[in-house]
Amino acid sequence: MTQEENQEETKTFEKYFEAITRISLVTPMGNPIKSDCVWGANRLFVGGSGVGKTERTEQEAERHGLECHSVLLSQHPPEDFSGVPITSETDETGLVIRCIIGAIRRLNKIKKGVLHLDEIGNASKSTQGAALALLNDRKCGDTDLSPKIRILLSTNPPKQTSTGSNLLASFANRSGHWMIGPDYQSWRRHIEDDGIDIIVDKSAEDLEAIVRKEWPKHWADMRALLLDFMDANQGSFYQQPKPHEKKAGKAWPSPRTWKIAHRCVAATRCLGMPAELEDIMVEGWVGEGPSIKWVTFKSKRDIPSAEKVLLDWNTPNAWKIDNDRQDRTLTVAKSVQMFVLGLDKGDEQIKFAKKAWGFLADLMAEGQIDCAQPVGKKLANNGLGRGIDAELDKMVAPVMNRIGKIKGALKYSADL
Repeated sequence: MTQEENQEETKTFEKYFEAITRISLVTPMGNPIKSDCVWGANRLFVGGSGVGKTERTEQEAERHGLECHSVLLSQHPPEDFSGVPITSETDETGLVIRCIIGAIRRLNKIKKGVLHLDEIGNASKSTQGAALALLNDRKCGDTDLSPKIRILLSTNPPKQTSTGSNLLASFANRSGHWMIGPDYQSWRRHIEDDGIDIIVDKSAEDLEAIVRKEWPKHWADMRALLLDFMDANQGSFYQQPKPHEKKAGKAWPSPRTWKIAHRCVAATRCLGMPAELEDIMVEGWVGEGPSIKWVTFKSKRDIPSAEKVLLDWNTPNAWKIDNDRQDRTLTVAKSVQMFVLGLDKGDEQIKFAKKAWGFLADLMAEGQIDCAQPVGKKLANNGLGRGIDAELDKMVAPVMNRIGKIKGALKYSADL
C-alpha cells in the first residue's frame, strides 16, 4: 500500500483518535448502575507502521488515569491465551498460562486499566482464534478480567503485516474498526508531554459517573431508534463478508456490533460530545455501507429525547404529536416506555410514569391507539400500572379502559 493510498483511507478518522478512544473507554457493556458492569468497547485502530498507534494509545490511557499494558500479539502462541491443562500432585486441575498473564494479573490487582493488544494482524490465525476468549468472554486461560479492564487493539493494514492476510471474521466482529494515519497535532502534544507526568484531565472514573447518571435516557432513545431502524432495514441486520471480499477482515454488521455501536452512541451523548462522533462510532462498528443507511434513516426520523418529551408534557412546550407520521410517533412512544422502565424503582420512576400515562392519554385523544396500546401494556405489565400510587392509578385507568383491546383492562377502573 502506498503512502497516498494509506492517507486516503485514514483521512476521516486520524483527528478523532482521542475522542474515539475516550468514548470506547467509558461505554458500559451492561447496566452501569451495577458494580459488576463491564466498562469499555473494544477499540481497534488500523494504521501503517510508525503512525504512533501504540504510544498514543498508552498516552490516552494515562490521560484517563488508567495504567496501560501493551502486549504484542504476534509474539505469543495460542497457548498463552487458551492455557495448557495440567494436573498437579495435589489433584488440582487448571490452566497455566505464560507471559501475558503477568499483565492481566497486574491489572486485576488494581482492578482497572487498559490491556492493549498490539500487532494483532501479525499474529497467526490460531493465536487470533485463541485470543477470542479475551474479546468475547474476557478470559485468559482460567483468569477472568476485572470489569474495569478495558481492551484496546492496534494493527497494521493487511498488506503491511507479516501474514499479509485479513483478520478472522469472528475476531473482526468483536471490535470497532477505525483507519488512522500520522497526525501532526497529536505528535506535537506527545513531544510536549514526553518526559513529564501527564495531567489527568478527566479520569475514567469521573467519566463513568457522568455516563452512569445520564445513561437511562440516552440508552432508551437509542434502543427505540435502533429497533425502528432494524424493522425497516432487516437486510442490514447481519452481513458477514466472504473471505475474498474487499471488506473482509473489517467491521461488519451483526446483532453484536449493532448493539455495541448504539451503546457507544448513547455514551457519546452522555458525555455531551459532538453529534458527528455518533455516526463515526456506528461506522466503526458496522462498516461504511450499513452506517450510511443508518445516518440517512436517523436524519429523517428526527426523534426527540424521551426525557424531554415527558418533562415538557402538559406544558406550552409539549411535543406535537405527528399524526402524519405514525411510525415516528410510535418510535417516540417506545422511547418513552424504555426510558421509564430503565429508571431505578422509586419516586423518580413513579414521577416519570405519571407523565408517561398522561402522554399516552394525549396519544389516545389524537386517535393514536396503535401507538399507545403496546406502551401502556408494557408499563402495566412491569408494575407501573395500578396499586403503587393513588395519582398514578387515576391516570392509568382511563387510558387502559379506552384501549379496551388489552386483556383485563377494566380492572384498572375499579374503585377509581
